[in-house]
Amino acid sequence: MERGAEPRGLHRRIEARERRLASLEAAMLALQAEFASASTGGDAASGLARAQEAYDETLLELRELQASARRLRDWAISATDTASWASVCRALGLAAGGGAHRSVRSAEPVLHVLLHRFALPGYCSIDAASYQ
Repeated sequence: MERGAEPRGLHRRIEARERRLASLEAAMLALQAEFASASTGGDAASGLARAQEAYDETLLELRELQASARRLRDWAISATDTASWASVCRALGLAAGGGAHRSVRSAEPVLHVLLHRFALPGYCSIDAASYQ
């Protein structure tokens, strides 16, 4: 299943995964009802298996995002502070004179990678690397 671009900010990504789980749960309930009423169950069974796989994958992603939100506490940052590099700088009390992204990378390199992996776009233009 392909998804569009990831929303910016950890809190928005968590909300998106929660909405996805709710829609998958509804789809699984519908498939289970279809499976119960079908005489052969072949198509319904494969649909139910695909839905279960997507649900499990999304649940794992949500758990990873929630764990990263807990890791942000080490820097006294909340998930809502991760919508942009500038908002991270404000939360950390960093001056963003040379650019907010560069300021976070210089001051907190571990946080910089964490933010690329879970809250902001995965590609870092400064390091020319992808952190996915």
